Amino acid sequence: APTMDPPRGQGAESPPPDQPPAERGPGGPKRWRWLGAMAVASPFLVRALLRAWRGLRSTARGLPERPFSEFLEDASAGRLAEVIMADGYIDVKKNKNQAPGRSSSLTQYRTRPIDMLFNREALLEQLTAAGVKFAAKSGAGWKRVQSALLVAIPFVYLGCLYYMVRQLQNPKDSVGKRARRHSVGSRSARKAQGVTFNDVAGVDAAKAELLEVVDFLRDSERFRKMGARMPKGLLLAGPAGTGKTMLARAMANEVGAPFLVVSASEFVETLVGRGAARVRDLFKRARDQAPAIIFIDEVDSLGRARGLSLNSNEEREQTLNQILTEMDGFDSSGSSAPILVIAATNRPQVLDPALLRPGRFDRHVYVGLPDVTGREAILASHARRIRMDSTVDLSAVARSTAGFSGADLANVVNEAALLAVRAGASETGIEHFNLAVGRHTSSNEKRNNSVGFMGGGGLEGLI
Repeated sequence: APTMDPPRGQGAESPPPDQPPAERGPGGPKRWRWLGAMAVASPFLVRALLRAWRGLRSTARGLPERPFSEFLEDASAGRLAEVIMADGYIDVKKNKNQAPGRSSSLTQYRTRPIDMLFNREALLEQLTAAGVKFAAKSGAGWKRVQSALLVAIPFVYLGCLYYMVRQLQNPKDSVGKRARRHSVGSRSARKAQGVTFNDVAGVDAAKAELLEVVDFLRDSERFRKMGARMPKGLLLAGPAGTGKTMLARAMANEVGAPFLVVSASEFVETLVGRGAARVRDLFKRARDQAPAIIFIDEVDSLGRARGLSLNSNEEREQTLNQILTEMDGFDSSGSSAPILVIAATNRPQVLDPALLRPGRFDRHVYVGLPDVTGREAILASHARRIRMDSTVDLSAVARSTAGFSGADLANVVNEAALLAVRAGASETGIEHFNLAVGRHTSSNEKRNNSVGFMGGGGLEGLI
C-alpha cells in the first residue's frame, strides 16, 4: 500500500526559502522574447534610418524644393546665376535683378530633374550660352558608405541570429542548473524538504526494495567485495498521486546524497540538439556531486517507444538516445562514486524497451493505490498536523475512502480542517471528515459524468 505526495505548499517539491521562485537562468524567456523581437525588427529599422539619413542630406542646405518645370522656365528666360548638380538634385541660384515673369520670387531653391524630360547636353549648352556658372559635386563617398552598409548589415544580422542560437544551446542554461537549485544535497534544502522513510506510511513492500539500494549507496564497499552491482536505474510506476516522488526524496535524504529533480518534458525543445546537451550537463553535474540521485519525473513524455508514432519527434528521440548513452557510460559496480537514476511514470506500458532492459532501468517498483491499512496510516500521518476531537475514527474514514490515492487522502484531511474553520468549530470532527469525503466523491462522479457525456456526444456526432 503506497503513501501519498505531500500537499502543495507542504511537500518536498517547493524550492528552498532562500531561493526566489521566480529565479531564472541566463537567457530567460522574457529576455529572449525581446531579443527575438529586436532581431525581426532590425532590418526594417535600418532601412528606415537609411531613408531618413538620405532625406536629411537632401535638405541639409535648407533650400526649398520647386518643380522641375519652374527650373526649365528660369533657364530658358535667363534668370539663373549659378547651378550646382549633386546627388541627383540641382541647386539653383537666380539673378538678383531678374526680369519680371511667372517665376517665383525665390532667389535660391532646389529641384529634382525628371529623367524623361532632362536632356543634360542641351541644358549644359544653354547654361554656357547664358553665362551661368555650373558645377557638379561628387556623392561617391556617401554612395560607398551606403554600399558598404548594405553589404555589412545582412552579415551582422546573421551573426546576431547565430549568437542567439548558441546562447539557447548553452549548457549553462540547462536542466541541470535548474535541477541543482532543487537539490536536497544542501543543508538548507534538507531542512526544508526533510522527508525520510519514517514519514512514508503504508509502503512496506516498496521501502524494502528501495532500502537495498540505500544500503549500497551508504556502504558500497561491502557490496563491491562480493562482486555485486547496484542497479543503474529504478522505475517507479503507478497511478498519479500515490507517492512516487515522495519515495524518491525520502531515499535521497536517507542517503544524504544530492537529489537532482527534473521533469522529462523539460528536455524536449524546439531546437534540435538542445535536449541532448541538457542531458549531458545534468549527468555531468551528477558525476561532480557523486554519490548522487537523479530523479526524472513523467519519463513517459520522453521515453516513449520509438518508431510507433506517425508524427515522429527527432528531438525527443535524440534526447532519449543521449539518456541511454549516459546510463551506459557510468559505472555502477562500486569502484567509483555511484550515481542512481530514478524515474517515475503513470504509463509504463508506453516506454521504450531499451529503457527497461537490464543495465538501465532494470528494477521496477510498482506503487499502487493503498489498501485500508495503508489509507489509515496515511490519514494518521496527515492528521497529526490538525486539531481533531475524540469523535474522529480514522479507521472508519479509511474504510469509506476505498480507491483514494495518497494525494486524495491528504486533500480529504485538509478539506475537513477547512470545513471546521468555516463552521467556527475549535476542532475538526467526524462530521467534517464525512463532508470532505462526500465532497471529494461527488467531484469525482461529476468529472466521470462529464467525460461520459462528452464521449457520448462524440459518438452521436459520428453516427
